Amino acid sequence: MLVKINNLSKKYNDKHVLKDISFSFSNEIVGLLGHSGAGKTTLLKILSRLENYDEGNISIDNKDLKDSPINIGIQLQNQDLINHLTVFDNISFMIKRVKVKINEANSFKKIYDEIKLIKEQKLIPTIKYNNKDIKSLYIELIEKNNITPYATNLYLKSKVNMEKINKKLSLIESKIKGENERYFSEYEIEKEVITISKMCFSTPLLFKKPKELSLGETQRVKISIALIKRPSLLLLDEATSNLDPQLKKEIILSIKNVFKQMNIPIIYVTHSFEEAKQLCSKLLFLKDGKVEQFDSLTNIKSKPVSSYIKEYIK
Repeated sequence: MLVKINNLSKKYNDKHVLKDISFSFSNEIVGLLGHSGAGKTTLLKILSRLENYDEGNISIDNKDLKDSPINIGIQLQNQDLINHLTVFDNISFMIKRVKVKINEANSFKKIYDEIKLIKEQKLIPTIKYNNKDIKSLYIELIEKNNITPYATNLYLKSKVNMEKINKKLSLIESKIKGENERYFSEYEIEKEVITISKMCFSTPLLFKKPKELSLGETQRVKISIALIKRPSLLLLDEATSNLDPQLKKEIILSIKNVFKQMNIPIIYVTHSFEEAKQLCSKLLFLKDGKVEQFDSLTNIKSKPVSSYIKEYIK
């Protein structure tokens, strides 16, 4: 997936905040560095379509960003979670707004397979569950078996008749061919929540509310939300800001895992050269809205082009 920016410029009140920005990269993590006011967040907002630009061109996979329905994921520093909703519901709230092509028979079969797994492997003890216990059960089945709360609840309500489900599945498969475009069903939403949260190691947080999360946990959830539309480009705005060293390591591990699982281009905004070294293969330095240097980490360390870069990386 090639991301290409050519001669990009942006003005506020006749003053350039970005001027003649040009660089390109493929499926790798690029660190975007520079002091406050360099233009980092403005560039991110333009790439995510949150702001327009005045001149230049942006293309992803050889498609113009303005004219193409390319999905961009972004995590912003000032992004808020909905306080009265759990992490699970924060993520699912956003998924409900996404239309996708769904194979109905395959979707139904996944529910059947999950219920069958619960039954055959006796994954749920036959006891009564209170609210706290049921959340622990959900987390355990999600992490160990990839089983949704939807399938778990169907099983617990004792409305499961495998023979009837088999007949219904056969009927669906005989009537439905190909894919239908529609919004996710309740089950499909849960499946997406699980897939996304596992990428960011945030499944243990799913039934907590935002006020119960640490700063690092909150950032992991925000990154999860940025993945909802399966983006072609992921933008991360200071994801480790104000975190202690241990939490920074956890976020960096989460980002590395997202990159490994999705293999998409990522731009990672940071003030810290040390963080960028741990995560990024290329670095883009901005100074006063202009590109100071864009190169591989190795070349920047060995061949800094200016005293500004030398001072930044020392």
